[in-house]
Formats: sequence, structure tokens, C-alpha cells
Amino acid sequence: MFDPIFKQVGERYRGFANFVKVDVEQFYHLAAALGVMGTPTTVAFVDGQPVEVAPGFMTAPQFKAFVESVLGYAGCR
Repeated sequence: MFDPIFKQVGERYRGFANFVKVDVEQFYHLAAALGVMGTPTTVAFVDGQPVEVAPGFMTAPQFKAFVESVLGYAGCR
């Protein structure tokens, strides 16, 4: 359900950020290290460090606002 939103917003901002999906069943150690308790969970990284975590489903406007916030934090906007 979040996949089309993730792809749409990711395409819009592809020149500013990388959007990557991780299979948390295969990479459970990564999910545990980031404190992911359920899916979907969105984790934003800046310079290789997690800076924002958004657990749960987001609508397209919510995800866009999340991305804009992180880009602002990173100095990309």
C-alpha cells in the first residue's frame, strides 16, 4: 500500500536523495539496530547516520513533507 507512494515521491526527489527499500525479514539485524518494530517504517539518513524515523503508513502529502523536512535538515533545500 505504501509502495506506490514511496516510488512516486522517490522519483520526484531522486536528484536530491536515494530511496531504498530493505526486506526486514532478510536484514532483521539492520531493522533491530534501527529500532524498527513494524512495517512500514521510514528511516532517513544524512551522511550515513539515521536522523529521522517515521513508523507507520504515510499518505503521499505526509511522505512528501517528511522528505522535505529531511532535505531541509541536510541543507539540500
